[in-house]
Amino acid sequence: MEEEDISKLIITDARAFECSEKKFKSAISLLKRLGVEGRVLSELVAKQPRMLVVSEEKVTKSFRLAEDLGFKLGSKKFAVALQGMLEQAKETIEQRLEYLSSLGFSKKEISQMINRQPSNLWLSNENLNRHVDFLIKTAGLTLSDLVKYPNLLQLSLEKRVIPRHRVMEALKSMQALKTKMHFKSILYLTEKRFLEIYVDSNAESSVLRDIYHNVKGGVLNIDEETYSESDVGPSISTTREGMKAGKLSVEKETLTESHVGIRLGYGESQS
Repeated sequence: MEEEDISKLIITDARAFECSEKKFKSAISLLKRLGVEGRVLSELVAKQPRMLVVSEEKVTKSFRLAEDLGFKLGSKKFAVALQGMLEQAKETIEQRLEYLSSLGFSKKEISQMINRQPSNLWLSNENLNRHVDFLIKTAGLTLSDLVKYPNLLQLSLEKRVIPRHRVMEALKSMQALKTKMHFKSILYLTEKRFLEIYVDSNAESSVLRDIYHNVKGGVLNIDEETYSESDVGPSISTTREGMKAGKLSVEKETLTESHVGIRLGYGESQS
């Protein structure tokens, strides 16, 4: 191993130096049998030194699973995927894959999604369900959108997705949408840019800011028993008198991690 790789090894996991010389040589031999050699071998060990201290069976199963999911040996994403697989039981990972399948993703789509965003495999079932439920049933995205842009599942519902969704719904109610942008693109905007385009440039900016920050701060309250997880959200109404007065009526509601927003139609294709 080169000096740079040894430094990475120390920083990543000093426990690797606690293993015996016999264990170290055995681990390296196993990696070579799995097809890892040369520079790829030293880089992988430096990035994932845990391979030196876990059982050979665990390393072998993790390698096979990573390969089955389509990760290319030697790639950075292979190392990222391997890290998660070494830290979780094979049964846990298989259950996660089965759960993704139960949400409607095909085996090919799951492979594509995990390859693009390996860390999605470590999201809890509850987290996955809430994101998929909101983004598809409420925001109008498709499974294909989530396969193509899997990092959408990493975004915070409470701090990013729902607040922006509420602002877009309010603009739609006001008939004040000046630009047609797919919701997934709106989610990728920086907060500063989002506020500039959809809040501050609007005549009702103060109202929109209140909606955005109130939802983001989770300060709204209603009876939780009134709504199901997949069908909640404020009743936003704009009246001619209210609009003339520059006011927007929003019924208060509870915003918890399991209760997510209003259904939105942007009047444009979601493909």
